[in-house]
Amino acid sequence: MKNLGRCTTLAILISLSAAVSAFAQDDDTLSLGTTSDAATLVPAQRVAINYDFKLGGFSLGSGQLRVTFTDDTYEARTDLRTGGLADWLFQSRYVNTSAGARDGRTIYPDFYTSDFHGKDSDDFQVVRIGYDETTPYLVEAVPSYGRRLERFPVSDEQRENSFDPLNAAIQLVTGMTFTEDAPCGETVQIFDGRRRYDLVMTYIGEEHTRVRDGEVWDGPATVCELNYEEVAGFKPQPEDDELPRPPMTLHIVYVEDGDFFVPLRVRAPTPIGGVVMVASHFRIRDTQIALGETETIDMTGASLAPAE
Repeated sequence: MKNLGRCTTLAILISLSAAVSAFAQDDDTLSLGTTSDAATLVPAQRVAINYDFKLGGFSLGSGQLRVTFTDDTYEARTDLRTGGLADWLFQSRYVNTSAGARDGRTIYPDFYTSDFHGKDSDDFQVVRIGYDETTPYLVEAVPSYGRRLERFPVSDEQRENSFDPLNAAIQLVTGMTFTEDAPCGETVQIFDGRRRYDLVMTYIGEEHTRVRDGEVWDGPATVCELNYEEVAGFKPQPEDDELPRPPMTLHIVYVEDGDFFVPLRVRAPTPIGGVVMVASHFRIRDTQIALGETETIDMTGASLAPAE
């Protein structure tokens, strides 16, 4: 049962990292540090998207994306939670945080943290990734990945110009690699601290899309095909044991008010059926955030108790 849960959770995370992997706190203030009394308020834009996850007619979970952008920075937090049938079978929670600099549509991550907790108290994984300019590297993993990093290594060259799962999603929200000739952008290169894989984006066409009977969206959407390809860090599998990986599909729309892209729907095939992520609500609004003194986030000694 645990393997089934991890398989479904992985499919959800893959689809999210290709098309906004995120569910955030309900708190309307997002801060990765602390602010002083003399903090300065600066203009910002906040992107918030609610999603539902389903497998057939069964609910798997729900959540919300929240990313806050200023002219030259961004902050994000995600919180993926199982629900419905999935919660009963393999309850799990997956939290991500990240922050960095931006120049127009291009992002430059500073760090990424992830915190996964399964149904059992001993089923957890905490990972922290740092960045050396454009190259991510593993800072810490608890429990340690141990010899797996030596047995199935990822080279410096393979990590170069890749993103962690959350920042891979954020660069799609900003449209970092989207052009008229490539409406779905370029291949998304992802490093999760242990493995390197690609999400190859292929433009399929434009399609009129209605979400929730038009309440969320009723208009044109760009349809992309996403193919998952392993690069490094994986245990080799005999060719006879390799399972076919049907492509995922993504419907994404451009929202002129805010100049961002919103993934409306993702369908990710799994061995037990197609997992569908669909937007139930989205909002892009102007706001202000306080810039002041910040503290470096330190994972050392962090609580590893299951999140409540």
